[in-house]
Order: sequence, then C-alpha cells, then structure tokens
Amino acid sequence: MSHETGHDPRMLDLRAFPAIVVNPFGVEEARAASIRIVARADEPREFNLAPEAAYFVMLYLDPVDHCDLLANGEALPGRRYGRGSLCLIDLSEGARIRLSSSLNALGFVLPFQLAEEARQGERGMSSAPLRLRRNEQDAIAYRLGLSILPCFEKDPPDAPPSLPHMIGALCAHLLDGAGMSLH
Repeated sequence: MSHETGHDPRMLDLRAFPAIVVNPFGVEEARAASIRIVARADEPREFNLAPEAAYFVMLYLDPVDHCDLLANGEALPGRRYGRGSLCLIDLSEGARIRLSSSLNALGFVLPFQLAEEARQGERGMSSAPLRLRRNEQDAIAYRLGLSILPCFEKDPPDAPPSLPHMIGALCAHLLDGAGMSLH
C-alpha cells in the first residue's frame, strides 16, 4: 500500500506513513514507521525529512535506487541500496532523497536525547555521537527491523509490550558503533 498526503503526490514525508511511538528507556519517544513508496525511473518521487534534533535510521527491506538531494536542490549521484542495508543520518538540517525505484523500508526517528537516556543505563557505552552510516549492511539491525514488521500488519499499527524493548535494542546496537569514523 502506498500512502500519500499533500498536494504534490511526488513529494512525501514521514507523516504520510503508518507510525508507532514508544518510550524504549522511559522518557524520550522513538518513532517507527513503515515506509512504502511506489516510484518509477521515468517519474521520480521525493521523500523529505523535516529538521529535528534526532537521528533517522532507514532499514531497507527491498533493494532501492535513490539519490540524496542537497539543500540547494542539487542531486548527488544515485546509488543502489540493498536489502538489509541501513542509513543513519543526523536530521538537524533535515534530509531529502529522490527515488528512482519503489521503496519498502522501516524508518526510525531517534531523538538525540534518547541516545543520552540509553547511555545512562549502560556503563562503558561510548559518549560519542552516533556514527553516520550510508548503505551499510547490518545483519543485527535488519533482523531487529524484521521483528518489528508484524506491528504494522494492523491498521492502525499495533504496539505490543515488547516493542519498546525491540526499539531499545536497536538503539543500543547503533550506540555500540558510536564514535567510529564518519562516512
């Protein structure tokens, strides 16, 4: 199912998709969304993420072709993102991509303060910001994402009691790699 809102059906944002909000560590909210966008090479679509004090994690459930768009509208070279890969970006300035194929993914908005909250409960966890990642295979994150997919089978999505723990595990896994070199 493709979800569309707004006046221009070629431009979509995260609010257009089914989402679940949880508090994995007790205070800060994390959002998870099932993102499905139908696109064709001859009719590209844009996916926009508004600026906020958060990280965005996209877990690709199927291969997709897209390119990043700079603030001035310039398109960076397109890339193919494989099934099981992820991107983790800083949303401070927002982000935009242009799709040239359909997108089937899970998207997670993890506020900066959520990472701090996760670190408070773990000794020895790096205090460095999350490492920005693009098109990296991550089997653990992918399997955690697959475990969350059944939550989106109902309309509206269902948040079982285990969901905060699953999203908390994803956050902790991403924090394990914090402080490594940027991509």
